[in-house]
Order: sequence, then structure tokens, then C-alpha cells
Amino acid sequence: MSPVSPSAEAAETELAAVDAPESATPASDAAELSTPEPGTPEPGGLLRELERRQDDVLAQIDDLDAKVTALLSELGVTPSADAADRVARPLADDAATSEE
Repeated sequence: MSPVSPSAEAAETELAAVDAPESATPASDAAELSTPEPGTPEPGGLLRELERRQDDVLAQIDDLDAKVTALLSELGVTPSADAADRVARPLADDAATSEE
């Protein structure tokens, strides 16, 4: 058997590591691969964040609606069902045209 140089031995070790199946990966390396990076959101986290923001916006809309209603009542204005229907109808028409 001929003597093997240290650099040839290192090259063989590197090739063996590259050719090794993934199941041969040490447990610590596997844990590092499965751990998400600190800036990566967890699964479903984005949806929960969007739902939270939606709830916040809806609460703000309710607050504004209450303020407008209070202001209108102070001014002696009473909104009619007909006026509410006229406001809602263009919004529904816009939604129908955007779907086409």
C-alpha cells in the first residue's frame, strides 16, 4: 500500500462528507436546519397578524361611526334609511364592477 499524503486524505474526507446521505447529518446540524431564522414568521403568524389588524380597523370604524352619529344628533340631523341605502348602493355597484 502506498503512503497517502495529508492533502489527499483531506480531499477524500471532504468527498465522503459531500456524498454522505442527509440521514447521516448529525442531530445538531438537523436541529439548526429545522429552526427558523429569528426574522422568519411562524406558520399562521401572518394570518393572525392580519386578523388582528382587521379587528383594530373595524373597532376604529365603529368608534368613528359612533362619533359621527353623536355629532349628527347634536346638530339635529337624523339619518334616514333611504340615505343609508343610497350610500350602500354605490359601494355594492363598485364591488360588482370590480369582480367583472
